[in-house]
Amino acid sequence: MLNLSGKHNIVLDIELIKMQAINEAYGRMLKREVTYRFVSDMASIK
Repeated sequence: MLNLSGKHNIVLDIELIKMQAINEAYGRMLKREVTYRFVSDMASIK
């Protein structure tokens, strides 16, 4: 799948979020305010 996506220049829109904002991101998702994927920044875990 990754090879096919790369060959045809298919990319995803993402929003990188800190783990501290995961509840806010979940609320936004439930309200259908986002049309892209959230990606958790694991480096933000303390």
